[in-house]
Amino acid sequence: MKTLKELMKQLSDNKEYVLAIVVSAKSSSFRNPGEIYAMDENGEVYGNLKGAFGEFVQRNFRRALYNGESFLERFTEFRSDAGKHGATCGERTEVFFMYQGVGPMVHIFGAGDITSLLLSVFRVAGLNCTVIDDDETFLSRIQGAKTYKVDYGKKTGFPEIKPGDFCVIVTRGHIRDLEALKICFSKSPRYIGMIGSEKKNAELKEQFIAEGFTEKDWKRISTPIGLDIGANTPGEIAIAIAAEIIFEKRKKEM
Repeated sequence: MKTLKELMKQLSDNKEYVLAIVVSAKSSSFRNPGEIYAMDENGEVYGNLKGAFGEFVQRNFRRALYNGESFLERFTEFRSDAGKHGATCGERTEVFFMYQGVGPMVHIFGAGDITSLLLSVFRVAGLNCTVIDDDETFLSRIQGAKTYKVDYGKKTGFPEIKPGDFCVIVTRGHIRDLEALKICFSKSPRYIGMIGSEKKNAELKEQFIAEGFTEKDWKRISTPIGLDIGANTPGEIAIAIAAEIIFEKRKKEM
């Protein structure tokens, strides 16, 4: 546990963090409106958090960091539970979890034609993206996203991929699909999606398994990528891909 004063020293570094601000407290709450707790991107907690309330706050800290979002939650403790630690009455405390940071990223492997369409849809959806390719000629055409020229052989130049991020594999001509999959599986993002026909995927699956991956690993890959909305044109496919990512991002709230 660290102090909030230590957290304030870090804010100038533009690091990712979540503040938990007590908005209201009723019954025998030991908390007062305006009290603040925090968790940084490394999971360090700032402020004195204990018991069931502490577990509630830390659980929602992780949720906010994972989804990159702010929200209001209520902590409720009934009288029977409160008595276990000496309190007379129950507690109802509302806490606003305020996220600060860029939020989950969508990492697009491949700077081909469909990538520009994807970026347009993701931008409207409020999703931040990076584009990854090993050819500067194609990367130079990308607008609206940070680009990374990488070396698949040396595994260098890649952006940081966090557990809450999404990876979309649409490499040009599918020539780097296997290498992109290996990078994704080394980072364990929440979602890995890959474009491709049934025939192409069958061939790639053989290569994937030959690299030491398992059937369970293959099932982690959403392919063919995108929600099944009958998409045919590049624009429709881009919308289907974005829809699937939004669904994955929101499904725990549904």
